[in-house]
Amino acid sequence: MDPLARALCWGAAWDMCRDAELPAQDYVTLVANGLPSEQDLTAVQSLIRQAIGATLNYTAPQLRDGVRAGLISTLASLLKDAEPGSDHQLALANGLVSAIDASGVALLKGWLKGEEVPEGLDVDQDMRWRIVSALARLGAADEEFIAAEKARDDTSSGAEQAAGARAAVPTAEAKEAAWKRATDEPAVPNETYRSIVSHFGNPDQQEVLRPYAGKYLELCAAIDAGEGQWSAAGHAQIQNALQWLFPDEVADRAWLDELAEWMASRELTSTVRRVLLEQADSAERALRCQARSGEKE
Repeated sequence: MDPLARALCWGAAWDMCRDAELPAQDYVTLVANGLPSEQDLTAVQSLIRQAIGATLNYTAPQLRDGVRAGLISTLASLLKDAEPGSDHQLALANGLVSAIDASGVALLKGWLKGEEVPEGLDVDQDMRWRIVSALARLGAADEEFIAAEKARDDTSSGAEQAAGARAAVPTAEAKEAAWKRATDEPAVPNETYRSIVSHFGNPDQQEVLRPYAGKYLELCAAIDAGEGQWSAAGHAQIQNALQWLFPDEVADRAWLDELAEWMASRELTSTVRRVLLEQADSAERALRCQARSGEKE
């Protein structure tokens, strides 16, 4: 098929998935069947990213583990057969690290030790941090583990990545420390700040993240009023806080209704209102897609 025609078909399929016209699990199956013959690197990267998003955000919760296991199996199989040292191999490896669940902890730890690494795959420092962050979100990398990697990469980038990995750890203590750094420490450098907030929320961490749904509204009120550190915060930091700390993982129908009432009860600045509307729309989309996905059960 002509590359342009393929791109149009893939784009239409993704739009159908996002619009709850195509069940998320069917989209993931479509990607799994089409990836082996896709030669365009940009398309491969996009399809992997979208399949992961469809699995973790748009699949009905009761079906998610099975769909995720199938996607992980597909990526692992394609990685095994990928050309050593190729960009496609790297894209598949990155996708596998992003999608992997607790069943892959031993594999990822092995890669850090140079064990069972696919031929030609360069586990460089960037890849090592992706792996450490994945292990952290799975609860398989504690402070000692993260600190050891930071000592190995004793750079400003290493410090930023370590801060993100710590924020990803699914314990009450880790989330409390990350939230404090994000909302009560104005001296946090911009890139470190972005790393913290972008790693804070993760799938499968609903219980430990649930208390932060209410705290998020308090944060929005403080940002809107310009209280504390937010009086001098730059646009980028405010945007990152509002976007990345939005409680997607626990934003169910009841909470979104609460958010709508909260927004209607006050005059908000244009920035806060815009980001909240965008994030709420994304969460509403996820709920519609999950409902459509569950219809096939």
